[in-house]
Amino acid sequence: FFFYDGARQKMKFFTFAAFVALLAVASANDVKERIKQHRESQKLDRENLIKMLSNRHDRRMLKLGELLAARKKEIDDHNSGRRRLNSEDHARVLRQVTNFQRKLDEMNSKDKEEHQRFLEHEADAYDRMNSIDYIDFDK
Repeated sequence: FFFYDGARQKMKFFTFAAFVALLAVASANDVKERIKQHRESQKLDRENLIKMLSNRHDRRMLKLGELLAARKKEIDDHNSGRRRLNSEDHARVLRQVTNFQRKLDEMNSKDKEEHQRFLEHEADAYDRMNSIDYIDFDK
């Protein structure tokens, strides 16, 4: 009787495992189909892609400006004694001011032609990245 109970448990386990495997295969096909549909709906023409990249660049410049202003305010508050920073935080904020300023200067130093070449290069990279099938949709 004990042996029969163990065999029954094994049979339940294998039935459950087979069901989970079947469910996983069906789910994987559904996921592949949804990813494929999402990719196709996300395809942008070249002009809109460059606009999107340009908008992202502009938002990044604005954000860097905001971050730089906030860090400079922290340094001013520290220097005036309103809000003292410990040495570790002071070094971090000074490093961030330097890095944010460097990035902003670098982004502002590009002329229109260089900026356009950069956007074209980014658009090419975007197209290359999205043309790769990370999931094999044909299987």
